[in-house]
Amino acid sequence: NSLATNFAPGDSPDTLDVFRRDNAPTGPGTQSYEVTPEATAFGDQTLGTSSTPRAFSLRNTGTAPLLIQALRIDGPNARKFLLTHVCGASIPPGVVCDMQVSFRPTWAGQHFANLKVIAGDELATSRALSGTGVRAQGAVLPTSIAFGQQPVRTTSKARAVSVTNTGRSVLPIKSIYLSGPDARQFVRAENCPSYLDVGAACTVRVYFKPTSTGSKTATVTIWTGGGAGPMVVPVAGTGT
Repeated sequence: NSLATNFAPGDSPDTLDVFRRDNAPTGPGTQSYEVTPEATAFGDQTLGTSSTPRAFSLRNTGTAPLLIQALRIDGPNARKFLLTHVCGASIPPGVVCDMQVSFRPTWAGQHFANLKVIAGDELATSRALSGTGVRAQGAVLPTSIAFGQQPVRTTSKARAVSVTNTGRSVLPIKSIYLSGPDARQFVRAENCPSYLDVGAACTVRVYFKPTSTGSKTATVTIWTGGGAGPMVVPVAGTGT
C-alpha cells in the first residue's frame, strides 16, 4: 500500500499526519469466531483444592486474522476460577486456540462466573461457569485404642485405625502424627494417600513399644484439609 500527495510552494502546514486504528482490519476478510462449550458446571469441589481443568476452544471462523481484545473471567465469583491460555494477540483463519478453566473454592456454597471473550470488532461472548464449594468430611474407627499390658522392650501387634472419606468430595490428608506425653512409646505406619476419593478408606497402624513400666498415653492425629479439620484417636497401654 502507498500514499502519495503533492504540496505547492508556500502551502501551510507542510506536514501530513496519518492515523491508524489498532483494531482496524489489516486486510480484506471478515472477523468472526465461536467459543465451545456453551457452559461448564464443575460440580462439587473440596474447599481449598483445585478442580481438574476444563477445556474451552476459541475458533476463528472468519476469513481474516481474529484480533483478540480480551480473554478473562468475570462475574460475582470470578476470583474462584482460573483461566490459562496461550492464544496470543491474533488467531489465523480456521485456527483453534485452546483455553482451560479450573475451579478452586475457599468457602462453601454455589459459585458463579463467566468466561468472557472479546475479539474482532469488539464482539463479546460469555460462557457460564458454575461450581459448588463443599467441606470435606471424614471418620475414623475405632475412636480410641487400648493396648493393655505389654512387656518392656517388646512390640505389640498392630492395631488398625480406618480413615474413611464420608463426604461428597475428595478428602485431603495433610499429615498423620503421634503426640502427647508418651508419644515415643508408640509407633505408627500408614498407607494413606494425599487425597482420599469419595467413599475410599486408608489404614493407620499403631504399635505399642514401651521402654519403661507404667501407664502410657498418646494421641494419633489425622490432620485433614478442605474444612474437615483434625481427627483424633487416643491410644493407651501399660508397660510391664
